[in-house]
Amino acid sequence: LLFAGPLLQLGLDLQSGDKPNWRDRQERWILLRNVLLAPLSEEFVFRSCTLLVLVKGGFSPVAALLLSPLLFALAHVHHFYLDLSKRGMAALPAVFFTISYTSVFGAYAGGLLIRTGSFYSALVAHSFCNFMGFPDVGVFFNKYHFHRHRVHWIGAMYIIGV
Repeated sequence: LLFAGPLLQLGLDLQSGDKPNWRDRQERWILLRNVLLAPLSEEFVFRSCTLLVLVKGGFSPVAALLLSPLLFALAHVHHFYLDLSKRGMAALPAVFFTISYTSVFGAYAGGLLIRTGSFYSALVAHSFCNFMGFPDVGVFFNKYHFHRHRVHWIGAMYIIGV
């Protein structure tokens, strides 16, 4: 249910003709990287290896769930560096936000692995989150957004999703 709002927005985008161009080779490679390769490698390294090694090494599951996401966020530091080099100090709020939500997602994916005992549950969640991207909340703030006339329905779905 968490993605109820974004899924409605995706459906509206597709209905309005805003569809990805799957014939473009670059878009296909980006999709493959974001939905399969990155989740597969990151879930293997950060959940199957790092998290489980921390637990087997004596950390409590809760401590491992708090530490492992920080390592996951640190692995994305190259994104932060690029953003800071392009935008300077103005990028700091976005960098902090990105570190925050990658850490929260890392804890969520780790919790899935520990609770289900399955690598695949974390992999599917990671792939889905990468496919959906971070929710586009611009519809609530931009009076010219192309779904603005449906803001009440979209807002209701965001609330239901939470």
